[in-house]
Amino acid sequence: MKRIKQAVRPYYRAIKATFIYCIVNYVLNLFLRHNNLLVALLKSWLTGNKLVLGKNVVLRYCRFNIHGSGNVVNIGNDCKLSGVSVYMNSGKNKLIIGQNTIVNASKRQRTLFNPCNGAEIIIGERCLFSNNIEVHTTDYHKIVSAGQRVNLPNNVKIGNHCWVGLQCLILKGTILADDVVVGAKSLINKKIEESNVIIAGNPVRIVKKDISWDF
Repeated sequence: MKRIKQAVRPYYRAIKATFIYCIVNYVLNLFLRHNNLLVALLKSWLTGNKLVLGKNVVLRYCRFNIHGSGNVVNIGNDCKLSGVSVYMNSGKNKLIIGQNTIVNASKRQRTLFNPCNGAEIIIGERCLFSNNIEVHTTDYHKIVSAGQRVNLPNNVKIGNHCWVGLQCLILKGTILADDVVVGAKSLINKKIEESNVIIAGNPVRIVKKDISWDF
């Protein structure tokens, strides 16, 4: 198997540029609910990345763009993801989505998970994400003060059973406890350590306590 990988790898980009490849990819995307799953699995295999799907995972309109090596995408059992875009650059990034998590987005109003610069996005179990949400671990461009970078990348961690409303922006360093509801169009860039709360605003603050929610 290792010899096959080494033999195929130099020709991958040339094959990808061919008209036949484009047609086959288009047909496969239709067959696979408009996902680029087979191409992503092949690319991950060739470039030293891992794309792991648990049991009974349902994907629709999902795109996986993984660049570099040593990256990991792990989607837990019974997840239902629609309209998800995963983008990774550089290497050694990680996206973990816990079991029974749902993303209700579409191909035109996607939800983006963007772990970059060696960082992690960890999503707990039984979470719910709406559309047009973005989750980032980096500012992409460096801000330097006194010769030192002051805006280093940082991980994002979402607890179990969290509900994130539409058009939210989740930035590096965000940590949400379990059972947190995030109001639409909120900006989250800090730790929320209290469970069973609703948070909202730009930046977010706790607006209601002692709540619960269900699908």
